[in-house]
Amino acid sequence: MRKIIFAAAVVNALTAGVHIFMGGADVVAPLFDSNLQRIPLLTLYAVWHMVSAILVLSAIALFLLSYRKKSLEKGLLFFLGVTYSVFGLVFLVVCFVNFDGSLFLELPQWMLLLPVGVLTLLSALKESEQTEPEQTH
Repeated sequence: MRKIIFAAAVVNALTAGVHIFMGGADVVAPLFDSNLQRIPLLTLYAVWHMVSAILVLSAIALFLLSYRKKSLEKGLLFFLGVTYSVFGLVFLVVCFVNFDGSLFLELPQWMLLLPVGVLTLLSALKESEQTEPEQTH
């Protein structure tokens, strides 16, 4: 088992659980109580479910990758690592742009997304260093 990838998978799965089971009350319910027009409201609601899907699917992918015995699919690891790092950075940018002192705790998603991205990228880099050069015939 690749422990770094497994750690990223665990944090990822926890993030998915928090998003799906706790975030709905904080985000989705108020969204439907708002005065947003129908199309923007439903678009945001759809994006909520898109985020749920990528959180769950990438957690599954990371768990599967952590148990592979052969060469790791570096492209997939880099993709997931960059995706989660960017997701985390988006929340940090929103915090910086709209800073009021407490926003870093009011938008804490970056605290979960960045570790998944960084751990996954570290693992991909570690795998790249361990890859044997191709043999020529």
